[in-house]
Amino acid sequence: MLGEIQGGVVANRTGAKASFLIGVIVKIGSLIMLIYSVEPWMFFLFSALNGLSVTLRPFSMNH
Repeated sequence: MLGEIQGGVVANRTGAKASFLIGVIVKIGSLIMLIYSVEPWMFFLFSALNGLSVTLRPFSMNH
């Protein structure tokens, strides 16, 4: 719920395509960092970032 609000703000300011692209870039970056995480706190941090990246995509593109 918290991420959806931020995703809506980003989508309103940059547009749906740019918001989608930002979400994809953040998702790719977080997945790469998840691969190389060696400490539990790194895993939790990048997992949360991965979850927030989904909310940056506009709702209509998620479904």
